[in-house]
Amino acid sequence: MSQELAIKKEYQHLLHQQKNNIEDYIHLLQQAAEAIESGDQEKIEYYTSLERVFTDKISGSHRTIQQFANMNSDANEDSELLAFEGEITALLEKALDINKQNRQLLKERMQNLKIKMAEVQKKIKAKGGYLSPTNDDPQFIDISS
Repeated sequence: MSQELAIKKEYQHLLHQQKNNIEDYIHLLQQAAEAIESGDQEKIEYYTSLERVFTDKISGSHRTIQQFANMNSDANEDSELLAFEGEITALLEKALDINKQNRQLLKERMQNLKIKMAEVQKKIKAKGGYLSPTNDDPQFIDISS
């Protein structure tokens, strides 16, 4: 009986930890969305690298939780555990939705950048080459000093 109780307590602890991990991941995804909207490339790269760490952590915890669920014979009957699992599932769905929105934002941002790049190339070709931003006449740069 005490071994089953210890397994149940550890299972609850793992579920709580997983819930916290997913909530932190959601917060990270929301920060990434802000970075995408602001166009801050450094923050986008930073959040992308952190996202990989979080997904690895969440998937590793999920495998451990599954093993404890298999050992805990009362897991399917305990309403508290079922409620906890339901919260985790809802949080995962929220994270997936935010992740999908972020991918869409990135896709739109890339499209906008491609359009801007094409416009710049058209301007350069129309003027016959690269020009200084302040003067349409080519100028020399003094490199003697």
